[in-house]
Amino acid sequence: MVTHLYALGCSWTEGTDDEYRLGGWVGRLADKLGCEYTNLGGQGDSNWLQYLSFLKQPIHKDSIAVWGLTAFSRLINSKFQTISNDKFDSNFMLKYYSDQAVQYQTLVMIHSWQTYCKQHNIDNLIFVSFDDLKRIDGTYNFPNSNHVYPLLDYSKIITGTTMRNYLDGAKNQCGEVNESLSNVHKKYGRQTNKDRVNLKYFSRDGHPNADGYNLWAEYLLERITNEN
Repeated sequence: MVTHLYALGCSWTEGTDDEYRLGGWVGRLADKLGCEYTNLGGQGDSNWLQYLSFLKQPIHKDSIAVWGLTAFSRLINSKFQTISNDKFDSNFMLKYYSDQAVQYQTLVMIHSWQTYCKQHNIDNLIFVSFDDLKRIDGTYNFPNSNHVYPLLDYSKIITGTTMRNYLDGAKNQCGEVNESLSNVHKKYGRQTNKDRVNLKYFSRDGHPNADGYNLWAEYLLERITNEN
């Protein structure tokens, strides 16, 4: 029985554009689990800032932490002032940007988080909100990657889909979702083929709407229930 839910993530976890203001997927999942919750999600937050916020929380018995990983390239997007001020030079960051380093950091972060949760008897589940699934599904190859991926507990990682793809938003093009990767696209030539917004499950700016948040909460509930 879950008594407390911790939620980590960006605006997709915060519940932006939830027209019923029920707390996005977090509030709905907590309601379905019948538990209290702490929503740490914050618009523009990096994954590392979310992890730091989580470490500051009191530990609740019989709790679960669910983390919706945000844009892995958020570090170099000058729109989000999560590591600097308004004089932040994104071009300087691009000069020294290493996609491989971002991958190493991502896996180190997940391994550390899973270890912390295990040591404190906090059940946990992690997924990708809208970015590259290859960051966590084991398909990104780098030197000695075959020795690194086995360090992660993949029973606690959703690798079959991202939240955006599950809500049929793979072709969405709008707002910060596409904007957050624009600098990387320009440098590495990774162009998007998105050309629309699925208004059944998304708002016009690309965040999930109430129906989208509810559908994802149901998916997470099924995943958590089946695992336990």
